[in-house]
Amino acid sequence: MILSPASVANPLGAWLFVVAAAAPFGFEALTFAVAAVLIAGIRPVPAGPQPGPPTTLRGEIAEGVRWLWRHRLVRTMAVSMGIGTIAFCAAFAVFVISCRQRLGLSDVEHLVRQVVASIRQRVVPDHLRGRVGSVYSLLDLGGAALGSLLGGLLASTWGITAPFWIAAGAMTAITVIAWRPLRDATA
Repeated sequence: MILSPASVANPLGAWLFVVAAAAPFGFEALTFAVAAVLIAGIRPVPAGPQPGPPTTLRGEIAEGVRWLWRHRLVRTMAVSMGIGTIAFCAAFAVFVISCRQRLGLSDVEHLVRQVVASIRQRVVPDHLRGRVGSVYSLLDLGGAALGSLLGGLLASTWGITAPFWIAAGAMTAITVIAWRPLRDATA
């Protein structure tokens, strides 16, 4: 099994939330501090010659968004993943609590998204990989943040199982909508 930061951090964060509501926030602050120390120790690599005229950050982001939006396969994967992440995190935000309350379980695992990453690396041009990847990450991590918030709101409003039912519906809709573009891209 290949572990990614998300495959370890999400179940650990949910478990920590069950143990103590403030613990995940303290743990996240600690990981940010460790990351800051590690990043501070990285020596800068001299930039090579830049292809074309200088650009702005906004221009580079816009170029990545435009390319992603024009590429049907990558666009379908990115939007599906972003919406799916919102739905998944809405359910996952209360998953450990639900497992404990309903099933008496305590350990949680989830899968790594290596296949999607490898497809993206193959189809995105080298010079746009960072820009398209950043848009992709924005949809993924932004979806995780929104989904986690939404999961707690849904659970507190309609009960602990509501995020799971809504996530199931959302994932079914995503499957139906994304099926054809993904099938056509692999044909």
